[in-house]
Amino acid sequence: MRVLVISGPNAGGKSVALKTVGVLVMLAQCGWDVPAREDTRLPLVRRIFVDLGDEQSIESSLSSFSAHLSHLQRFLQEADGRSLVLCDEIGAGTDPQEGTALAFTVLEQLAVRGALVLASTHYGLLKAAVHDHPAMINAAMDYDEVSLAPRFRLRLGDPGASHAFDIAARVGLDPPLLARARAMVGQERYQLEKLLRELAARARDLAAQEAELRTRLDAAQAREAQLREQSTELARRYEAERESLRQQGQELLREARQRLAAAVREVRVQGGRQETVDSVRAQIQAVASRLPAPPAPEPGPADLTVGDRVRIAGLGLQGRVVEIRGDKIGVLADGLNVSIDRSAVARLDDVATPASGGAGGSRESAVAWTWDHDDPGIPCELDLRGLQVEEAWLRVDKLLDRALPVGLAQLTIIHGMGSGRLRDQMLSRLAADPRVARCHPAGERGSNLGATVVHLR
Repeated sequence: MRVLVISGPNAGGKSVALKTVGVLVMLAQCGWDVPAREDTRLPLVRRIFVDLGDEQSIESSLSSFSAHLSHLQRFLQEADGRSLVLCDEIGAGTDPQEGTALAFTVLEQLAVRGALVLASTHYGLLKAAVHDHPAMINAAMDYDEVSLAPRFRLRLGDPGASHAFDIAARVGLDPPLLARARAMVGQERYQLEKLLRELAARARDLAAQEAELRTRLDAAQAREAQLREQSTELARRYEAERESLRQQGQELLREARQRLAAAVREVRVQGGRQETVDSVRAQIQAVASRLPAPPAPEPGPADLTVGDRVRIAGLGLQGRVVEIRGDKIGVLADGLNVSIDRSAVARLDDVATPASGGAGGSRESAVAWTWDHDDPGIPCELDLRGLQVEEAWLRVDKLLDRALPVGLAQLTIIHGMGSGRLRDQMLSRLAADPRVARCHPAGERGSNLGATVVHLR
């Protein structure tokens, strides 16, 4: 892009943006420090052409428009690929349609000559023409819709609304006059300005969501690096421990072989007397006693009764006790009748589940228990982006089946924006699913349309 056209409200910072760029480029050319971020890149230019302010003159028979045109004519003659051109309110001071045509033609020719151009405008037609030109791009100065104050923040890619009526209302212009002015502008123009304002608000929301996602991504990457480091350390300690045990085992094996050889010699010399046999047994037992004792199995819950909820850790299942036969427990888990040792199950203690208000109503009917010790391993988020509809629904269906038994109250389904087909299909199927109480967009006040929060029954 060679041409950047900045639009937005009066006193919104357009002229300040042009002047700031010019000053920073001149500072960089002179070798001075530049007050900007470390990743800032500034062009190296031979000449800077500037058209800022008003140079009308009675003595020289110059109107504001004539003065601007004389500057633009010089720019077109002398600017080249090593030039920076700054034009404030390009094409202003004459009929808006004619001024738009002249401004666009000048910008197009400067782009052909290879110059870098920053210009500001209020002309809606010029914003539309810039949007369709491959060498040009729109930009807008952000504006607070509530306080009607400029944010002095440049946003690339979208044109800005002029907010003339909002500013007029802020300075105290009579409401009847404002209503009359809006009527004269026409409904289509008013709707266009309203659309630009809504686009600006949407762009700010997306930027905030992007910043939040970046923060979460950085945290996830930091956590991943930490887990990777811990995994490496555990692997190192495991290898060290295994090597230590291997050396201890070899030492015990050498000692056992030596003692066994000595015992065989003694048996041969003594003729196999009982005292000799007992001595050999004692020596072997002494070696065996130096081996670490195997860990004792953890006893299962002693006070289980029929109907208690339990989980079977080794199988990743949960269910209810249906039969007790000594140390054997019969468990109905996920439709299966499992007979297992008492030591292999753990009771799931009942916990209170708070009621949740809102459209979903009370949660008293929700499952009121959770895992006793370990995390059940059920994710609270499911990312479906890039999947086909059927594959995505299979994953959602499986997650719902796993989430309900462990008492999860809600899940977040990430489907992205895209064409909207995946989102619509997921919402339609979730709305018809008896396991789902309600759904709504994620984010504060439902601002994140790329993800859906699913409340379970």
